[in-house]
Amino acid sequence: MSDIIEFKTDTIGDNVKRVMLPFGGFYQSHYDTVINGQLSDMMEDGMSFGEVQEMAQGIDYTTHYQGVAEGYAAYLTIKFESLYGCEVNFTQTQVHPMTPQNTGDQISSAVDVTQLPTLNFLQDLLAKDVIDFKQSLKQVATDTLTSCSGFHSSWDANIERLFDKPYEQWEGVYIECLLTAMVNAIHIDDMGGAADEFWQHNINDFEYMGFMDHGYIEGFLFVDNLYAPNHC
Repeated sequence: MSDIIEFKTDTIGDNVKRVMLPFGGFYQSHYDTVINGQLSDMMEDGMSFGEVQEMAQGIDYTTHYQGVAEGYAAYLTIKFESLYGCEVNFTQTQVHPMTPQNTGDQISSAVDVTQLPTLNFLQDLLAKDVIDFKQSLKQVATDTLTSCSGFHSSWDANIERLFDKPYEQWEGVYIECLLTAMVNAIHIDDMGGAADEFWQHNINDFEYMGFMDHGYIEGFLFVDNLYAPNHC
């Protein structure tokens, strides 16, 4: 895919849509805690305060956040294939920093919605041992789209009206709800049904437990890989 996929106000009929991923953000997050903890460990291991301070000041956070974002998108692909048996490629991943208009930093990707499993497949796969997927999706949409102060508060929260339509006929915001419900189901399955009853908590745990463990294994959460001495 060579063309850059941008956000649009009307995505009806588009196979490939840019959507926000279910991700908690970087500001005051576990990612900062991880970096600070590693810097403290370096001092305990004998590195001088000055050396640690120089390393801290040289961390290229822009590159770091982009690397985490791309790692998260790749992790979603792995987890979707593991549970749902489909290869969903999240491409052109971007970090959207916090601004006065945007109260939380987020990440987005372009996704070909024809790669996503159908609602009936998800319902049949998950209903017996994991979750009533359609009911969960309706709850995600209700909670996400009816907030008085929410960015998407003008959208109709009745996502059930789309259940008989192909994903190409869904606006991007509803695909975001679908992806969130799919991640919620993955975490419930990973926990053997012992996950939290609130989907918001499960999304956070999916990120901070599963994904961050993955990040350590892949190496993109280590301070040594973030340090850029000439960064200013």
